Amino acid sequence: MAQQTMTQFEKVQNTTKAHTTGGRNGASRGDDGRLEVKVRRLALQKAPNVTP
Repeated sequence: MAQQTMTQFEKVQNTTKAHTTGGRNGASRGDDGRLEVKVRRLALQKAPNVTP
């Protein structure tokens, strides 16, 4: 099995801050607008007497 090594970057290419909101319709967006992610709850199979 080959050994994996981590790559070190020569310089930082980009930095940003992000704001994330939670809940069933959560989202995360970077301050510069280059990243936008919508978060949703996974559908769980309903089982009796189980609270997700």
